[in-house]
Amino acid sequence: MSGPVRRAGRFGDVDGRTVTWSVADGRRGRRWRWTIARADGALDAVHTLETDPDGVFSRLESAGPERLLTLHREADGSLHGNRVAAAGVEHLAHAAPAPRLVLVGGDALGLAALVAGLPPLAEAVVVELLVVSDDLATSVETARVVPDGQRSIRLELGGAIRHVELDADGLPAGAAASTSWPLEVG
Repeated sequence: MSGPVRRAGRFGDVDGRTVTWSVADGRRGRRWRWTIARADGALDAVHTLETDPDGVFSRLESAGPERLLTLHREADGSLHGNRVAAAGVEHLAHAAPAPRLVLVGGDALGLAALVAGLPPLAEAVVVELLVVSDDLATSVETARVVPDGQRSIRLELGGAIRHVELDADGLPAGAAASTSWPLEVG
């Protein structure tokens, strides 16, 4: 990357949904925001993910139809938060050391956010990560991350393979109907 990233855009994901996003670097790290909408315009999920300057997960707020999720990292490295749905509140906790990396949702932006927390890869690595699905379920999983070209990454998780091609800023490139704009005026 050449400097702070402050961009927004939209693209189509592999499921035919539209992902509308913004990414902004600041002194405390990077904030990733995105919505995922079906072809009929209904929202599947809304995510706000904050990572520290090293790309380590620090805070997540997500919403979906009739559900909310919040998670944040404590000073001791544990994660705490809650999931709210029609049945009530479910308190969530992951003891220290909780995973430093998080994979949010099933789209390329969530995968790009995960990759941003990794050092440059010369070969495959196995990582522990917190997985947050678009329906806001959470689990701790082990995944294999494989460099797959100059700016391309393959994630092998639970028998599934996901792939993302990244641009020079670490954002998804080459997605269907992809476009982006600077957040700054002028």
